[in-house]
Amino acid sequence: MSTHSAHQIAEKMPADYSQGNTIVYASAIKSTLPMFTDDGVMPEDGPETVEEVLKAFNPTIQNAEVDLSKTYTTEFVEKVTG
Repeated sequence: MSTHSAHQIAEKMPADYSQGNTIVYASAIKSTLPMFTDDGVMPEDGPETVEEVLKAFNPTIQNAEVDLSKTYTTEFVEKVTG
């Protein structure tokens, strides 16, 4: 994703994702690109950040104990880059 523009990414997605407005869809993609790493690997502090955000907006999980190591994997990236 880091080697393509938001417009190029939007063009490769299914047409119904843009709901008829490719310009708005490409803009939405552009605004989310900074949350993705160049190599596809979850940053070390990524899971904790996601948990904080989710707990801030979802009161039903605010006190939940979550084993973050079970919430994501880098195995697919490792197979490609390894």
